[in-house]
Amino acid sequence: MSVKSSSPVGLAVEGDRAGRWALGATRIVLGLLWLQNSGWKTPPDFGMDARGGLYKFTLHAVENEVFAPYAFVVRELILPNFVLFGWIVLVVEALLGGFLLVGLLTRFWSLVGVAQSIAIALSVLATP
Repeated sequence: MSVKSSSPVGLAVEGDRAGRWALGATRIVLGLLWLQNSGWKTPPDFGMDARGGLYKFTLHAVENEVFAPYAFVVRELILPNFVLFGWIVLVVEALLGGFLLVGLLTRFWSLVGVAQSIAIALSVLATP
């Protein structure tokens, strides 16, 4: 006597496989996006002299304030130490893209990406 299962095991495996492929493709696309996004952050001044690039977008956090505590941190901590901040952002975004692209430590780097995205949103959300 054979026992038949009512659960479609084969379909669950196929659905899981499709989900993993979709997640992997999303991870690769986001990794490429972060790598491309790090490309316009140009050392050594990151746009500070020309008031462009990363400096311009960081300055938006103060000029077009979205969240007062964030604007305070940008004005009092980040802008006076902008070159150091620029190098940190460049390295973090390049590492973020690289690690997502190859699939190493993806949970950690995904959280870093969320934090970077929140910081970007707080800098430019109210920019006209």
